[in-house]
This record gives sequence, structure tokens and C-alpha cells, in this order.
Amino acid sequence: KVGNTIRDSVFNKIQWALKKFFLINKFDTTVSPFKITHKKTGSTFYFYGQDDFQKLKSNDINDIIAVWYEEAAEFKDAEEFDQTNTTFMRQKQKRAAFVRFFWSYNPPRNPYSWINEWADQQRSNSTYLVHESSYLNDELGFVNDQMLDVINRIKENDYDYYRYLYLGEAVGLGTNVYNMNLFQKLKTIPPDDRIIMIDFAIDTGHQVSATTCLALGFTAKKNVILLDT
Repeated sequence: KVGNTIRDSVFNKIQWALKKFFLINKFDTTVSPFKITHKKTGSTFYFYGQDDFQKLKSNDINDIIAVWYEEAAEFKDAEEFDQTNTTFMRQKQKRAAFVRFFWSYNPPRNPYSWINEWADQQRSNSTYLVHESSYLNDELGFVNDQMLDVINRIKENDYDYYRYLYLGEAVGLGTNVYNMNLFQKLKTIPPDDRIIMIDFAIDTGHQVSATTCLALGFTAKKNVILLDT
């Protein structure tokens, strides 16, 4: 969205993709303005920030066939899309049936974030395709073993965070102090993991707030068992 970050974000990302598929030698690049142009056909990627709407609106590109909004969640609301969509539609390439619009973003944690609600609304719109993908859809080997190790560690230790960060699910704000999925109820103390220390923790309430006292057992295998409250 922001013009002064284009060089280190989408501009470099497009060049990275062209290099990945050994196509970069077929294109010329310039940084003032930011453009990537196919040498043979003249087809061009233009890069703009939405933070200066009047400047963007005054750019006459013409022959537009597609527009891509990257990091769409960073926009304030859908009205910012509407303000520029019409400008791009007016400059449609004459042989194109219509200008295609693409929005890509990582869903915010909050399921009630405007971008999440907006995307859900488009599911019932026959002119939109809502597509979801994650590292699980990688068929070209972009996700390496080191990345998978990190992903699996986070998946084991904080499943909600894993769902949010790597599956793109709006899991909620995660304001709980503890992830309760990491706690398991025990019927007895495991015979192979004896308690080696007992300690107490207290959260003193103020006025109408409750006071909580916990009795905690620490085991030889470095587990913590809540013995009583």
C-alpha cells in the first residue's frame, strides 16, 4: 500500500519470481518510476502506493488488463479499493473483456477484521473467486527443511498460533494467558515421573476480584502438575 516501501517489497518480489523461473533476462527494470517491462511485447508491471490517491488517480497508464492489491489487509477499508478500481477500469486494454482484480493478504487474527468479513461476503458473489492457500499447497519446493522444522515446532507448541501464521486462519486475538490445549488432565501422578518439588503461586484479588492459590508439583522430567487450587 505504501509507496516508499515498494522497492523492498513487491518490486523485488516480482524480480525474485522472474529469476526463480529463469525469465528475468526477458525484462527491463527501472526504479524511477518503478516498472518491469517485457522486452519483446512491451507488457509492463507498474508499481504504485495507495497512500497518495490523487497521484495514483492522475496516472494514465492505458491498456490495463489486471490490477493486483498486495497486502490488502493493510488498507483501511474496501472503499480504498473502490476509489482506484474505477480509474483502472477506464484504462482497460481494448481487446480485454474486462480488467481483472486480484487481492492477496495474510488474514488478520481477528475474524471480524474488515478484510476477513469483506472476503467472506465475496464468496456469494459470482464475479469473485475466493482462494485460500498455505505452505501445504507448495508443490515447487519453496518451503525448505529448515522452514518445515520451525513450522512443526510451532505447531506442536502453540497450535492456534500455527493455524494463524501458517494456515492463514482467523483464530481470534489470542488474549488468553495460557494455551489450554497444552494442558492434559491426569488421574494419577505418572509412576515414572516423580514429583521432586512442590511450590505455591498466588494471585491476590482486589476488592471484588477473586484470590487464587495454586499448588504446583515439579517433576523429575521437568513437567509441571497442578495439584490443587
